[in-house]
Amino acid sequence: MEMRVDTQERDDPLFLLAPPCSFSSLFGAMFGQHSQLYGPPETHLFIVETMAEWWDTCSRTTFNMEHGLLRAVAQLYFGEETETSIKLAGGGSGAEPIISQDISLKHWQKESSR
Repeated sequence: MEMRVDTQERDDPLFLLAPPCSFSSLFGAMFGQHSQLYGPPETHLFIVETMAEWWDTCSRTTFNMEHGLLRAVAQLYFGEETETSIKLAGGGSGAEPIISQDISLKHWQKESSR
């Protein structure tokens, strides 16, 4: 199944980052109630340095840790959180994963500070 990429023009995004256990889920849920805002689910990105380490950590958890980031990527990349878009975000159905294992989180931090 082919998914469309959401190409609607938008203002530059503003990302609010917060450490674990700081009520970030509550704020994300509140922001997500606004029609022009998106409050992503917990992504657990700040516990490792690389996406390869993150995927490895996901494989060892007792809960579905990767689901939050896959939902966020599906919403931001495809414009929706459907079962199909979430699978495609993680490379399901034979697609190339949107979330690459070789991306360093330090690279993202450097890029976002520009």
